[in-house]
Amino acid sequence: MGGCKRHRRRTTAVVTSAVVAGALVCYGTVFSIFERGFFGASDRGTRTRREFGALSVLSWTPRDGFRRVGRGSGGLFRNEIARNHLMHTIERYYPSRLTNASAPFEVNFIVDDCPHTPCADPRYRAKHCHVDQWEPIFAFGSAPKDANVFPTMVSSTLVPLMYCVAAEQSLANASFVVTSETEPACDFLKYPAVIDNKPECDAKSSKRGDSACRYFGLFNLNIMPNKSDYEWDNLLKRGIWRGSDYPLYTGFWPNKKTNGLRFQQRLMRTNASETTREIEALLKGREIGPRLRAVLMSKRHPEKLDAKFFNWGGGGPSPGRDTLDFVDTNHIEMDTFARYKYQLDLGGGGGTTWSGLIPKLSVPGVLFHHETMMKDSYFDTLKPYVHYLPLKEDLSNFDELAAWVEAHPSEAKAISDAATAWVHEFRKLANLLRYNYEVLVKPLARALDSSGELRPIPFEIAHPGV
Repeated sequence: MGGCKRHRRRTTAVVTSAVVAGALVCYGTVFSIFERGFFGASDRGTRTRREFGALSVLSWTPRDGFRRVGRGSGGLFRNEIARNHLMHTIERYYPSRLTNASAPFEVNFIVDDCPHTPCADPRYRAKHCHVDQWEPIFAFGSAPKDANVFPTMVSSTLVPLMYCVAAEQSLANASFVVTSETEPACDFLKYPAVIDNKPECDAKSSKRGDSACRYFGLFNLNIMPNKSDYEWDNLLKRGIWRGSDYPLYTGFWPNKKTNGLRFQQRLMRTNASETTREIEALLKGREIGPRLRAVLMSKRHPEKLDAKFFNWGGGGPSPGRDTLDFVDTNHIEMDTFARYKYQLDLGGGGGTTWSGLIPKLSVPGVLFHHETMMKDSYFDTLKPYVHYLPLKEDLSNFDELAAWVEAHPSEAKAISDAATAWVHEFRKLANLLRYNYEVLVKPLARALDSSGELRPIPFEIAHPGV
């Protein structure tokens, strides 16, 4: 029997390697198409793009100026936003690099939920990817927490936060003055002036797939009619989560989980008398991802957790076929979310929630932040047990965290207050620009000049109003 298991493991390894190798052929085909367009591509750059796969590349020459000569995955719209943001950032902080006498350069970037490359597979990476010899790659989505995975990858300005910075105004417009109180350009980092429960986002609405339904904005106590509901001692001692039925990690990353659709379909085919046992079996196993796990935990213990899917434009069963009551049909907003003491953010395809985390830091409750192998660039400014409580990837310590909050109310409230204060400061345009300066502007020096001598214009000189 042991020999059979070893044989199956070897077979699985061979199949996995073949799949990864086949995917690399596809990546290599894309690479060969746009490699020829690079102006003066270095050997290091050629190696980077050949081994990583399809990267987006912003090129500059004295003759042609800026050009995007390669487009990786992640979609045209995201790539255009990132390209423009990158271009305006270089123009604002590195004007000395853009003279008629300047040498050409290229900047590699990605806008995927997380890096999509065969080199994400550890066994493949060890054999085929010389990651320490790559050029810098700027990740405008989620990136691995472990810097040893891709040593030259820079976890940089998150795509949704580019909308908040609005580089075409804050960076490209020389007459636009940013002060310490200038508001961000994006809605999800603003405090709404009225309560809007967005009925157009309900399941029955034709606008349900609108991306505007994803962004709740920040919690504003001043507009709530029953302010006492949001006092710490009056918060509901339950967790809350709503979100799409996304997988955990996409591409070639280890430990990835599919979305919950096939498991939900299996449960819907199960006799009602066996449903509870099937749910318990799924919760004890390792097959399901964290989002379905939260929904199943809620189904078993609704007194502890209120978690349902609310899918924007697909994924999971439609509400009409949801015989298990896993899907919420009504969009809920901050006036409801903020009444719960335990706020969950659960990673999706990239391992994080991108813009979903910050609004949850603004509410009176405490964030149970989902710890995965990925991070967004602003995560480094948030500290466990200072701004949030760390929730394990498989949610196995949810009960422990909830018990800790109830046993240490003063400490838990202090964490919530610190998170709210962090949001209040981080959201300001001046601080978003400082964030952009730290995670993009400074690291760009290495990509624009390998000598190590290039320096950006100091932040205070570039933004005298701040």
